[in-house]
Amino acid sequence: MKGKYLLVVMCMLVSLSAIGQRKRGSYPAPDQKKDVHAVLDTAAMQDTAHHVEADIIPENAELECSSILQLLKDAAADFSRIKGKEIETVSNGTRYTSMGGIPGSITSNLMRLAGKWQYEGVMYQGGEKDVKEAYEKYKGILISCLGANGYESTTGKASNTKTEEYPERKFTKAKEEKGDKHNPRATLKVDYTPGADLYVVTISIWSN
Repeated sequence: MKGKYLLVVMCMLVSLSAIGQRKRGSYPAPDQKKDVHAVLDTAAMQDTAHHVEADIIPENAELECSSILQLLKDAAADFSRIKGKEIETVSNGTRYTSMGGIPGSITSNLMRLAGKWQYEGVMYQGGEKDVKEAYEKYKGILISCLGANGYESTTGKASNTKTEEYPERKFTKAKEEKGDKHNPRATLKVDYTPGADLYVVTISIWSN
């Protein structure tokens, strides 16, 4: 009898051991659990970093500044490096496409007027809500960028009562030698179209 009981007990122990192994097989081992959490935590951190980067890193003003300085340099050579195809002939000149411009510009083109060349980049086009922000942004970039490169800033008159808050800004540099053909300059201007209630913020670079 004792032998039979011993056999039954051994069989029960074997069964319990098999069940335990099956249960353990359905879940990751402790080390595997740790690895899974590590992967999830890393993914979460990367996603958070991505959103933070998108929210707090400002626009690259240095890139815009370097583009403006390059345009001033191009102006001294009549924009020959970036002059594209002819778009149209107007009463006082010819308009061309521009193969270079300021990052963020809506449109960029070149104009030849009475022997002078002009780059025109439209930086904002829209209603009254955001025009001040756009004007202040590009005024700040131009003052900081060109001021550090020997340009002086002067303020002109607004062309419209709607743009009195946004007077034209001119940036000029004294000629190093008399008789120079070119003396590139830059302007920041806000135009207003009454019928369309439309504001346009433009940066222009002139060859002289």
